[in-house]
Amino acid sequence: EPPVETVGFFGVAKKNKKVRLVIDARRSNCWFSKPRHVKLCTGASLAELKLPAGAVLHVSHFDIENAFYTFQLPPCMRCYFGCPSVWAADLGISVLHGVPLGSGVRLYPRLRVLPMGFSHALWVCQDVHRRILRRAGMPDSHMVCDREAPPSLDPWAFTVYVDNAIFFRQARGARSYGAGSSSRRGGWTSYP
Repeated sequence: EPPVETVGFFGVAKKNKKVRLVIDARRSNCWFSKPRHVKLCTGASLAELKLPAGAVLHVSHFDIENAFYTFQLPPCMRCYFGCPSVWAADLGISVLHGVPLGSGVRLYPRLRVLPMGFSHALWVCQDVHRRILRRAGMPDSHMVCDREAPPSLDPWAFTVYVDNAIFFRQARGARSYGAGSSSRRGGWTSYP
């Protein structure tokens, strides 16, 4: 059966020369309430962090790869994220779920994953990521957020930016870990 609403697709070039799939869900978004506000870290909130004289700032980062597309949409919402219909024969499909398909049958695919263009997607991803870190023992009092008092870097602080987590700690001395990508090594990078 046809979906309630359909989405479009487009791609955006990524730094690694791959293409990020983005769902144009503007029409689908009209069926839902306004999303909740997302509290994020900004350049202004990072500028508020205090590093004592002589201390070194250590930073580590990780990114959840394809984060939005790891979440499944509830079945009741999928009808609002339909894809353009296709002829079953064009896809070489003659049987679906054990049922033979006659000639001239149109299929109406629907997204099963959280579309990046859905207005609630950013909040969902941020909230789930934050809850995971909270369960891992990282309290909100250590989180860097815009328009909130900065946490102490002693012993550590962190921020969640949708599918990224960034950890900060201070240490005395000038030990250097290099300036490479800490997300690839999983280690710490130092900044005097």
